[in-house]
Order: sequence, then C-alpha cells, then structure tokens
Amino acid sequence: MVLLMPASDGTGVIAGGPVRAVVEAAGVQNVLSKSLGTSNPHNVVKATMRCLEELRDAQEIFITRGGKIEVDTFEKIEPVEEENNMAKQKLLSPWFVVKLRQLQSKEKV
Repeated sequence: MVLLMPASDGTGVIAGGPVRAVVEAAGVQNVLSKSLGTSNPHNVVKATMRCLEELRDAQEIFITRGGKIEVDTFEKIEPVEEENNMAKQKLLSPWFVVKLRQLQSKEKV
C-alpha cells in the first residue's frame, strides 16, 4: 500500500525510489509518501499507479456527498486563455462541467 499526501509548495517529492520515479513521471511536484507492506519495487510501482488512478478532485467529492450546486454561479465563468495564471483564476475542470450537466438533467426528470 502506498499513501500519497499533498505537500505545501516548495516541499518537493519526498518519496522512496519506485514511488519517486512514478510520481515525478506523472508531473507531481509537491508530495509526501509512505510505502507500507512490501518493498518489492514492482508491487510498489503498481500500488503507486493505482493510487494516482484513484485520485478525486474536491468537486467530485462534494457531489458524491450530496452537495448542492447553484448552476447560475458556474455559468458566469468565462473561458480564460492559457497564458493567464491559472492559479489566480477560479476555473471548473471539464470533468466537473460534464458531471454538473448530468446532475441538472437528472433533476429535470
């Protein structure tokens, strides 16, 4: 089992060999990790890949916990050019927009 925990900016990748290789290849810059159980590199790589595949964003968790979203708020957000600093903008992920539309269509029925 591999635990991946978010770290504050500037921390870097704090992980052992196999986990570090996978996480750096995925482009993660700040993460803390702990490998529990086997130390076999093959199994650790598989566990790390599975951990990355199971990541969910905060918007998805909010929806699954029954959070209600005001659609008008999100429709006012306009697309932004890529050269702008994405961290300063509050953007919705494309996945979230699809899920939001699915929820809207279910509520209308």
